[in-house]
Amino acid sequence: MSSAESLNDPFDCSFALNIEEAEKKSGNNNYDPVAAKKLQLFCDRAATSMRRGAYVFSLSKTKDSILMWRHYVNNHTGICVEYLLADLLDVCKKEKMYILPVIYVEKREFIMGTNQYGQAMLKKAKCWEYENEWRIIKYDQSLKDDHYEIIDCAKPTSIILGADIWKIKNESYNEGNLSDVYIQNFARLK
Repeated sequence: MSSAESLNDPFDCSFALNIEEAEKKSGNNNYDPVAAKKLQLFCDRAATSMRRGAYVFSLSKTKDSILMWRHYVNNHTGICVEYLLADLLDVCKKEKMYILPVIYVEKREFIMGTNQYGQAMLKKAKCWEYENEWRIIKYDQSLKDDHYEIIDCAKPTSIILGADIWKIKNESYNEGNLSDVYIQNFARLK
């Protein structure tokens, strides 16, 4: 898992609280712009802090997207690991994490309170919809900003090698305890 702050889209897993909009919707007639500005600053800092404490493991329902192999699998020189959803659900339950599909939206939404932060963690710009992403999410404010969390994970059902994996030199492949995992080459998926 990696920090939500390290994701490639700076708006990913972020949210914004719009105090002025919330005041208008609440019907508050005693709106104080100076107090609202201070409260907005506080909320912006809270949003940054919450993003720092969020850790994400991104998955996709798609294994044969050439664009995904280009962007996320180092120009077809990496691997794609396949899991059964039921196995991932078991791990998430044991590790007290959530696994949910990403919701793609036309525009960034403002939320009215921190209780909606979980929803913001699952919303992403519509332009990323081709990813068919699911996320495993863990929230732990005690971890450091540059911390990468290693979790107990489900056993892969297959490992797909990138079409250009042969371009990686001086790398060794060790089967270890994956001898019963199906290994295939991306070029054969097409």
